[in-house]
Amino acid sequence: MAAVLDGRLKIDLVALGKALGVFVAACGKATTPKSKLVRMETRFGAWSLSVCDRRTSLHYQSQCPTQQDAPEWECLIDPDTLRQIADRTKNAQAEITYNPAKRALVVEMDRGKYSVQAFPAESGGEPPEVTGPSAIIKGAELRVSLKRCRPAVDPVATRMALSGVHVSMSGETLTFAATDDRRVHTQGAAAISVENAEFKGVIPESAVVIAEKLLDMNPDGPTEITMSDRAVQIDSGDWCLVSTLVDGRFPDCKMVFLKEHRRVDSIPIAELARMMRQAAITTGVESRGVDLLLGSGIISVSSQAPEIGECRVKMECPTDPSSPEIVITVNPSYVREVLGVLPSEEYVELRSFDESSVLEFRSGAFSAAISPISRRG
Repeated sequence: MAAVLDGRLKIDLVALGKALGVFVAACGKATTPKSKLVRMETRFGAWSLSVCDRRTSLHYQSQCPTQQDAPEWECLIDPDTLRQIADRTKNAQAEITYNPAKRALVVEMDRGKYSVQAFPAESGGEPPEVTGPSAIIKGAELRVSLKRCRPAVDPVATRMALSGVHVSMSGETLTFAATDDRRVHTQGAAAISVENAEFKGVIPESAVVIAEKLLDMNPDGPTEITMSDRAVQIDSGDWCLVSTLVDGRFPDCKMVFLKEHRRVDSIPIAELARMMRQAAITTGVESRGVDLLLGSGIISVSSQAPEIGECRVKMECPTDPSSPEIVITVNPSYVREVLGVLPSEEYVELRSFDESSVLEFRSGAFSAAISPISRRG
């Protein structure tokens, strides 16, 4: 919230600090000093923040009563500098003014006064609003869906379509997927409402990271995702994110999952993560995999590296007596990333067929498949 006080704008520092935290993340991979700056603007007693480049636009609008006598100005600021002031001070509110002559944003509080370097804002650069099919989904559910798929994104893929999270809508169901050709993560989610029924596209990883952060600011509120042939727009509370889509054809991930399995095991997530973490210690450059043994009443994880040593950890696990013993060599980092996006207190279902087939993980609407590593001779 903001209010006018003696010609100056009074701002809630807590709200400002949280908003700036998202912009710091949005500008984190900027390559030039100018592209790391954020536009701050005041109109009718309300303030807004925005940043825009060739691919992504992010906008935050504070919700304040309209005040005709409020000062109006706009400038470019370093979001991290202002965020540190907002986070470190014990003041709840501050009065902010912009001095164009001195190119400074002045922040005054009961316990101090700060002057932050600011630059004249340039006009233009805002992308048009995205029009197309849309769906409304709870903010927390969209955030979880993106977060669970992002580990499988390949940001340096030569196939551009693999450098983001694929989002598709059919009927009232949203499906999220990502793959780097060695693993697949998918998540399903039900839409609250839909318009024009279908869309699909790949959201770049950089925009996914920003979306996760802004959705954390409005977890219980409805979020609208709109997609055209070239861009996606996410509107959530006071936030609006627009991003171009990644070019290229995303593979059919359903083809990766097992059509039949010979064994199903239900394993505590926390325990399996602990075993993978321990076994990963004794892996090296040449032996980067760990052997996952799915036996009769027991599951074990073992690894060895000549230059380090060897490790074997095991746990008892009820199994079907008719289930065959299967040993699959997998990348422990991939397994830990699957388990890391799931609630640690729950169980995950492992499905397997043989040592040369993918290892599947299932938990509710989430599924993942990891390709095995060739066994050491």
